[in-house]
Amino acid sequence: MDKIAGYYLDINPHKRRPINFQLYKYLYGGDLELLSEGGKVKKITSKKGISVATAIKASNSGSVALFAPHKRGNTGVEGLAEEALKQLRNRNNLIAKYAPEGHLIDLAEYFTIVFGSDYLLTQCARVGLLFHHGDFPQNIREIIEDSLREGKIRLVICTNTLSEGVNLPIKTIVIHSTKRFNPFVIGNYESMKIRDLKNLVGRAGRAGKETKGMVIIPHDDDFARIDELMRDRNIEPVKGQLYNIVNLITSYLQKERMPIAADTLDLLSEQYLELLDSIDISMIDLLAAEVEIEQLDALVTQLISQTLSFYQANPNEKKTLTSLFELRVEKLKPIVERGEFAALKNSGANIRLYEEINSKFDFTDEIWNLSFNALDDDWLSYLLDNGIFQMSTFASYIEVFNKQNKCVINGIEVKKAIVLWMNGSWYKEIAEELNLEIYQILRLISSVISFNIQTVISTIIRLKEISDSDYVMPNSIVNWPSFLQHGINKQLQLDLIEMGLIDRVSVRALGTYFDSVEYDYIDYNYLRAYLLHNGNEILNNIRPNLPAISFEKLAVFIDRLNIREMF
Repeated sequence: MDKIAGYYLDINPHKRRPINFQLYKYLYGGDLELLSEGGKVKKITSKKGISVATAIKASNSGSVALFAPHKRGNTGVEGLAEEALKQLRNRNNLIAKYAPEGHLIDLAEYFTIVFGSDYLLTQCARVGLLFHHGDFPQNIREIIEDSLREGKIRLVICTNTLSEGVNLPIKTIVIHSTKRFNPFVIGNYESMKIRDLKNLVGRAGRAGKETKGMVIIPHDDDFARIDELMRDRNIEPVKGQLYNIVNLITSYLQKERMPIAADTLDLLSEQYLELLDSIDISMIDLLAAEVEIEQLDALVTQLISQTLSFYQANPNEKKTLTSLFELRVEKLKPIVERGEFAALKNSGANIRLYEEINSKFDFTDEIWNLSFNALDDDWLSYLLDNGIFQMSTFASYIEVFNKQNKCVINGIEVKKAIVLWMNGSWYKEIAEELNLEIYQILRLISSVISFNIQTVISTIIRLKEISDSDYVMPNSIVNWPSFLQHGINKQLQLDLIEMGLIDRVSVRALGTYFDSVEYDYIDYNYLRAYLLHNGNEILNNIRPNLPAISFEKLAVFIDRLNIREMF
């Protein structure tokens, strides 16, 4: 770097000349300047600022993904997006010119409905920038990915959720940091694995639209790690998941000078108890449903010795692995002795969850035989207030959520969020009701409600079915976990989703339309036939009530129904 001229770009730094060469003044002058409100010029010198300036510069030659290892914080996607928004506004939204006319307006219109007009993604869309991470629901991620795939957006800031399993025409990848948060290591940060970086950089120049790509590393404290990547050095061996779990637990116990014993394991924090749950599930999966108590110890020892993780372990690690499983077998024995192992195995639950569900829920309660609407007060009280919210499992979910998101919520707020979500509210409305930030609501919905609680409820329902082979469960209960996951409350809405319409805006609008025409719902097949016969009429009538993106998705959905009908 020349502090006066700016930054040069070192091409193929691990090669000799002429393959290695420099592009001087890659970033210089106005590329590294911001104009303050008072008219003073401010130099961009922060790591975030330089990473963003690099990505904006690279967008002149094609689509760019600016990678961050986290969603928030100093190395996070949203912090980079705020910086990019500031730089682009300061420079007359210079990448917006690459978007087709009207597309940015359509994006902002849609995101305003979902997140509100002031949300960061909505603001970014107006200047031709998007960001992408795992807290977004699937339909939002698809809109972002489609914008990239169709060349309507030049710059996206993302975590590895965009790099895993999605082929997009990305010309350049800019890596903001190769350090990733890990609560299980000293200092809580570690270098990304070489194999993960390989997967990331392999997304540049994917065949289809781009045939050549570039990877830019803006900061010298990442150079050594990337050099290892380029020279194929220190590539981590692939270990079995069970091996990694056992290694994390034993490393922690050794660091804390704690013995591997039953009482020690019971005192571990929630994040380590969840790792033990994973060991329990591995053990349960290995065993046959009809296992006998007398055979349990020998059988588990034999099965462990046949796992990939045992094969990869050194002698000390094999001893530790065996000891941990022996202790977990003791947790399993009472269930086997009661003749409940088959129920546990078929439920998909871990030992902790299985025991707690059976202690909190009365499966003979009359409510299991009733049909009711999705937000029935008695059902919510039985399921949530007197059930899940009384479980230590739920308390752990909330404790972790509050700690990670720097807030304080309890079962009352979670229930309020669930009711609002299933009634059709979007993130901004729920955030206002709970006095939280939108990013906190996104995480509450995506992790606690649509994943943690939904998983527990699905397990509860499976255990009820298992407990009585003659029991016929009402559809209102069978489908309740899906209602919760998708934020809906009617069978018609779920049918639309299962037909392939995953856009919640369209699903809710169609539900309103059917109410307005006094449509009598019968079943999935009747609804599908109605859509096929009246599709064009529905589109014409519903168009004024839908944002452009949702209308397009609905039109494509109805077209696909017609195509499938033809074949």
